[in-house]
Amino acid sequence: MAAPNMLNLSGAVGKTFFANLTSTANTTLIAGNANQVFKINNITVANLDATTGYDVTMYIANNSTVTAFAYQITVPAKSSLVVNDKSGQFYLEEDQQIQGGTSASNKLSVLISYEILS
Repeated sequence: MAAPNMLNLSGAVGKTFFANLTSTANTTLIAGNANQVFKINNITVANLDATTGYDVTMYIANNSTVTAFAYQITVPAKSSLVVNDKSGQFYLEEDQQIQGGTSASNKLSVLISYEILS
């Protein structure tokens, strides 16, 4: 399948994904769908721990390549990190995923705001 023509869209639906990062390994957070493009507007990571900072790494992956776009950034205790905002929005195609990993399980949560364009 192919990504839709951005000049002839039939719909746009706003979505929000949120989850705790439960693994130190790469975990798929959002995966593209056939005949759709996801416009990623915002990615925010929050540290749930009151005393210790933990690292987060965010990736874009496809069938053969995994590339970090935020690498081992420390999120201080009791704070949030804006990894990506509207000024740096990007598109996720059908064969791509956003993945995340952390230096400690269940210490960071992630929120991703995006639009499904079809």
